[in-house]
Amino acid sequence: MYIKLNFSADKQLNYCFRIVDAIINNTGITSIATLNSTATSGTWNSGWLANLDSANSEIVRTGTGVTGLTSLTKSHYAKNDTNPNYDQAHDKTVEFSVYDNPSTKYYVQQAGLVTSNASTATIGTAITAGSMSTGSTPITLPPLTGTASTGVTLGGTTQTGASTTAITTSGFTNVRTFWMYITDTCMIWGTTNTSTYNVGFGNTYSNSATSSGPWIYSQYTRFDYHNTNTNGIIPLVIGNLGRGSGAGFGSSTNDWVATENVLANSQNTQAFKVLNLVNAYPSTGASFPVVAFPTVNWGIGSRFTDTVALNATAAGGSTSIAGLTYGAVINNTVSTRYPSADLKTLTYAMLPVTWRHLYYYNAGGDASAQGGFYVFNGDYFPGDEFTYSGKIYKIIPTWTGYSQRVGIAIPKE
Repeated sequence: MYIKLNFSADKQLNYCFRIVDAIINNTGITSIATLNSTATSGTWNSGWLANLDSANSEIVRTGTGVTGLTSLTKSHYAKNDTNPNYDQAHDKTVEFSVYDNPSTKYYVQQAGLVTSNASTATIGTAITAGSMSTGSTPITLPPLTGTASTGVTLGGTTQTGASTTAITTSGFTNVRTFWMYITDTCMIWGTTNTSTYNVGFGNTYSNSATSSGPWIYSQYTRFDYHNTNTNGIIPLVIGNLGRGSGAGFGSSTNDWVATENVLANSQNTQAFKVLNLVNAYPSTGASFPVVAFPTVNWGIGSRFTDTVALNATAAGGSTSIAGLTYGAVINNTVSTRYPSADLKTLTYAMLPVTWRHLYYYNAGGDASAQGGFYVFNGDYFPGDEFTYSGKIYKIIPTWTGYSQRVGIAIPKE
């Protein structure tokens, strides 16, 4: 499902989450028209959809397979403080089921801080308090109501503290566009803030006051024989949440122009983490530990950042042994084209996102195969659309902006 909520005036982030919560849980909301009619028939408080720019907003809910959204995916929103001045105190939790073992769940939660307009993210594998099915704040209540509801507390294997996404006051209170791509196996979202928007997609980046995200949470197809549900591995790749205020995927040009050591101290320079993996390094011991939330190398298909930068090119090498000959898989040169599938026209690249961690002997997995999204490499303007294999895709800019020619292509279905 693809959601874009555009507002004609600044909107607070938690209001956006409450609206999206209702959209996810209500299968009858399939368009902006049905969103508005549901709000009317359900006597929603007018504050929730205030200043919604319906003409420049969109909901598309036609996906099936890896792009589908079913009742397996649940959303929960709660107001966590009775003080009416603390309406930003909330948690928005989404429950996902693992694609090859639906009884295994994981949770992605975005929580507003009690005393400030800011937000942090938590990922967990269990609920230790609250419930996904009870206690949601009614959407009929005023946004500033003093009524609190039952929140959800995450446990199990969790990522919290310094490794969480930070959205500061500027990004929390001044949302102009909230967009999300969500399926049973993937969630990617971000915002454009203040008045620096162009029908919902901004043209100012690398600034948490004007742009937040994109944040990626996607399941992946398992490659390793030891990467199984029985061994407790949840196949989730995560855009690194500790890269700075508002900074989502692409916050560093190193993501595609540098060779990355994922065991180095500068963990927040890495683009992705996984929820957990097996340290399968050959051992004379009797067991192999599970490592939680390690940073990993990411790749475009079979080309990875642990061996050579994704934009690097080399032609040559020793003539007595196999030469180091390779071309750039990501190209930042303006107007560069790639062949179309039938070789008859010129086009741009749609590149699958993969990961691996060879030090721990993990061949990794393919996030695009389960998430349905791709890296788009080519000239574009934020919000451009194109058709690929019969599907319409929207191009979302990465943190460093469209001048880097690298965006996220998500299907509008």
